Amino acid sequence: EAISLVEKAKSSTMKDFSIHLSLDNDELSFYGICRYLQNSTISDCNVYVIVKDCITFNGISNVMKNNSSIKNCHCSGEVNADIMKGLVWSVTDSDIRRSSNDIDATSNTKTSSIIGGICCRNHNSVIKNCEFSGSITCTAEVGPIGGICGQMFDKNSRTENCVNTGDINSKSNQVGGIVGRLGDGEVKYTENYGSVSGVNYIGGIVGICNLHEDAE
Repeated sequence: EAISLVEKAKSSTMKDFSIHLSLDNDELSFYGICRYLQNSTISDCNVYVIVKDCITFNGISNVMKNNSSIKNCHCSGEVNADIMKGLVWSVTDSDIRRSSNDIDATSNTKTSSIIGGICCRNHNSVIKNCEFSGSITCTAEVGPIGGICGQMFDKNSRTENCVNTGDINSKSNQVGGIVGRLGDGEVKYTENYGSVSGVNYIGGIVGICNLHEDAE
């Protein structure tokens, strides 16, 4: 079973509100303010959570696409979940700006999962002026893991002017202070001050740069 404040938004705007959530249910997933965003905007929102147990956790949204935008949104608290998906799991042709995540997260998944402090998957999208200041602890081998973005796809994907001050403690491969795996796109003007641990392909900024042959 999954819950969110709004299931789906299309050509909509949500702004200026706060959520305080307490959750302890190992059969429930929380998908944030809006589970599916399409050509929609969420702005000026705060989410505070204490999650002792759940399957999947998203702070703001699960999937955003088609020129959707998240601006000036902030999450904080503590989360213990099987799968930790940051503010947003998948971002496609959209942008996240001036947003932050200060959640201390523990991920207990035993299956492969991409993890990111701000987003897990960046497809042709812009992540700009964002900060992760919480922590990520993974008790099993997952990945890629990034303080800002787990994995970047596509040449128009950008992670820019972002800062990570959170520690990442994992048993994983492809772990980066900013991006876990750079498949394509651009990372610039970013800073990492957090410690990063894992098994192979560990980097202060990018864990592994695995660009496509036709990438610039």
